[in-house]
Amino acid sequence: ENLSLGSLFGWAAYTIYDDFLDDEGRPVTLGAANVALRRSIAAFGKALPDDMAFQALLDTTLDRIDTANTWEVMYARGVIAGSLLTINRLPDYGLLDQLADRSAGHMLVAVGVARLAEYALDSNEVRGLEGFFHHFLIARQLNDDAHDWEADLSRGHLSAVVTHLLQDAGVSGQVDVVADRERLQQVFWQTTIEWVSERITNHCQQARQKLATNPLFQHPAEFEGWVDRLEAAAAQALSERTTANDFIKTF
Repeated sequence: ENLSLGSLFGWAAYTIYDDFLDDEGRPVTLGAANVALRRSIAAFGKALPDDMAFQALLDTTLDRIDTANTWEVMYARGVIAGSLLTINRLPDYGLLDQLADRSAGHMLVAVGVARLAEYALDSNEVRGLEGFFHHFLIARQLNDDAHDWEADLSRGHLSAVVTHLLQDAGVSGQVDVVADRERLQQVFWQTTIEWVSERITNHCQQARQKLATNPLFQHPAEFEGWVDRLEAAAAQALSERTTANDFIKTF
């Protein structure tokens, strides 16, 4: 119960903080976010009060989240003036680990359960558990970014998908998000969607492999459902590409 409360309060806190990172935060909600974060840490402490290894993991996980969010604000933002987006330099997402780090708190409940079952943090089982969440979270964030790319672009947010789209479109320096919208849509549906779908599928496959080989997952149906939905979304996006291109050409 305390593990779940820790996750719930943590999710509430970072949902509010995320609004501020997106320049949409309301100052009146900041106090609630701070209270929620304190209660999250307290709940995780009550769940495993004598487990110093887990408490250290909690600290490093929160550090990963905050570091990822800070990196995003520093390196994955352009400057919007009217409809003109100015980009000093496109961010380098590398192997996309950044996408998992910003949501790393999702794994804490599952790792806490493993610790209560006396699995060491450096055991193959726990490392496999963390690996599952790592690949699943990357796939999920790519799926979200693919759906939100136009809104992200209009706000100057250089998500992994927006960044790859601009590279595919040969954009550097500046782009008019209104005047260039149709061309960017065409590039997205003709080229970028393949990159996105391939990586979602790849990370889903790696997440599924972590499920299949880890004895911790004795009842993996729920986790498999998470992966199934992302794979289906990636496949559907590719199947809809022709329809989308026809629509863009028509209108």
